[in-house]
Amino acid sequence: SLYNKQTLAKAAKKVLRVLPTDPDKQHQILTRVGQNLGLFPTPTPHRQQAAIPMDVIQKVQDFYKNDNISWQAPGKRDYVTVRENGTRIKYQKRFLLFNIREVHQLFIQDNSGINILFNRYNLIRI
Repeated sequence: SLYNKQTLAKAAKKVLRVLPTDPDKQHQILTRVGQNLGLFPTPTPHRQQAAIPMDVIQKVQDFYKNDNISWQAPGKRDYVTVRENGTRIKYQKRFLLFNIREVHQLFIQDNSGINILFNRYNLIRI
């Protein structure tokens, strides 16, 4: 040990003096310090998200391709290249006629059985 008995006790007393008096706060601070020093394992938070079914994804993509929602760019060079499963796929560019929130509301109205949140809906589009 690098410290003798008195020096170690003095250092521990300094640490205990600056800790808050509330035991819950003491526990919270000491566990964080222990995690930073590698004494305790750091918890790995993992959120579970329900996967969107493939039929819903297909319906959303088909809805975006609807001519009432978006119009297709006319030019030969107006395309976007997307990598899917290691292969490149070319999609003709499409421009929305409404903003994305309005398109989401229209999708909800047309497909009343499907309840998809806006942020998940926004991730699906091509």
